[in-house]
Amino acid sequence: MDDPALVLRDARAQRARFVAHGLARAVAALRDGRKMMDSEEMRRHAADWVAAWNRRDIEAVLRGFAPSARFVSPKAIVFAGTATLEGRPAIGEYWRRALARIGTLEFRLGHVTCDPARGEMVVFYEARLDDAVMRACELMRFDGAGRQVFGEALYGAPL
Repeated sequence: MDDPALVLRDARAQRARFVAHGLARAVAALRDGRKMMDSEEMRRHAADWVAAWNRRDIEAVLRGFAPSARFVSPKAIVFAGTATLEGRPAIGEYWRRALARIGTLEFRLGHVTCDPARGEMVVFYEARLDDAVMRACELMRFDGAGRQVFGEALYGAPL
């Protein structure tokens, strides 16, 4: 069994690294004259993201991405041959192929967890894709200009 004092020390050290990472990003953004997104902007982005998906407006969803963004989804393997997509064009092509095979798409926003210092949020939602309904969440990481540079879609069991 691990020594509780060592486990606590390691946990504190890991937390300090996470905080330092977030602060370093915030300082870099300020130095470059950029502003990190705050919690309210992140929540607004999440609501706009859900609305764009419900309109099936891929271009509106893609506008929030940096040109060199990376996106990870287990569902991408079927449509793109890989779970990891590099760059806005590859992400858009995957979504176009997927939407062409989906009749009904409806996302219902659950809640949003925001970490402005790290430039990250997680959007929790319910996804209805044709007859399948599942809980899902999407991790989004933003640069200092508010563009998404990383995303990962995670899916729960069918409801």
